[in-house]
Formats: sequence, structure tokens, C-alpha cells
Amino acid sequence: MENKHNMTKEDNIFFAKRKLADNIYKSANLEGIAVTFADTYAFMNNVNTGNISIDDMLKLKGLKDA
Repeated sequence: MENKHNMTKEDNIFFAKRKLADNIYKSANLEGIAVTFADTYAFMNNVNTGNISIDDMLKLKGLKDA
């Protein structure tokens, strides 16, 4: 049986970034911010897709900082 909890450092970092983006995406939807997961993930990586308004970016930044 393979140990599925034995992750490399790179795997752990990828998982943490993915989980953080997922939490922010779900919180944004709960707050009523119309944003997709792909846009949220791009925002977390400092990529401007042009699909998010400035007001929504500020709200996402607030959720990220919280």
C-alpha cells in the first residue's frame, strides 16, 4: 500500500496555494462577489485577466489579507 500522505515540498506548496485560492473563492461567492475559480486563482498569482472589476479586486484583496 502506497503512503498517500508522503508529499514532497513542492506538492505541499501547490496544495497550500490551491487551498487558499479555493477558500477565497468560496468566501467571495458567499459574499456575493461574482468571480470564477480561475479568475480567483489568477488573482492570487498576480495575473490580471480583465474579467474582475476593480471593486471586486479590492474585495478579493480584503479576503486574501483576512
